[in-house]
Amino acid sequence: MTPASLSFGDVTLGKTASLKSSLKAAGASVIVSSASSSSTEFTIGGISFPVTLNAGQSRSFNVTFTPQASGGANATLTFTSDALDSSSLQSLDGTGAPVPRHSVDLSWNPSQSSGVVGYNVYRGGKPGGPYSRINVVLEASTSYTDLGPIEVGGHYYVVTAVDGNSQESDYSNEAQVVIPAS
Repeated sequence: MTPASLSFGDVTLGKTASLKSSLKAAGASVIVSSASSSSTEFTIGGISFPVTLNAGQSRSFNVTFTPQASGGANATLTFTSDALDSSSLQSLDGTGAPVPRHSVDLSWNPSQSSGVVGYNVYRGGKPGGPYSRINVVLEASTSYTDLGPIEVGGHYYVVTAVDGNSQESDYSNEAQVVIPAS
């Protein structure tokens, strides 16, 4: 087996990574009858069993890692054959990485109008709106962090000032934020 171990590194949850590996018959012909993984997160592909390898011949295959949870994952691939040492092992490891969570930090200049007690923050998916209010309570400061959920793509933000009589100003100038694809 080449290599004897495969390390996938960090793989984002919901994604799949694939690495190549190979089996080789050293001194004599070998029939590899099956392969199994000790974890459903690691799978074998690109090879059908049984497979006959003549002396010196090798056969490549793929191992994929699809993490199901955040954190480290380990497994062992076991290949069963008619060789003197009837099973060969390959160790596997990888880390399930959480899906990146995006946030947007916003800040603005304070309103020059008298009687302002706070601000409302709005987000839209296209220039000019429509916008949806994203703050639950009136924002007393001139900054806000949008924790989303925020999808990849363009987002458009506006702010309004609110006075003590709950009168809301017109929208501020629009700010565009683009969340790039990972």
